Amino acid sequence: MMAFDLEEMRKIAEDEEKLGLLAKIAFERLDANRRGYLAKGDIRSLFQEVSDEIELPISDTDLDEIFVEIDENSDSRVYMDEFKKFLREMIIYLANKNNNLF
Repeated sequence: MMAFDLEEMRKIAEDEEKLGLLAKIAFERLDANRRGYLAKGDIRSLFQEVSDEIELPISDTDLDEIFVEIDENSDSRVYMDEFKKFLREMIIYLANKNNNLF
């Protein structure tokens, strides 16, 4: 399992430049077809990869609910700004969750 430095995670979430770079790299990796947006399948791939890495299964229903949350304008596409906001929230959530485990 991959280890994360909680302080570094928080710093990334708080630093607009670092967060922007991380979001850009992740977004471009997920948007292999260079459409300029992520579809539900792209988000599904991301979460399945993360789910496998942390050994925590995620259901199709959970993935559908996550996609609805990320897709703020309900156009069935996640654009960079939506993805970046989601990424910040996810980093903060994971940092806080992991902090409460120790």
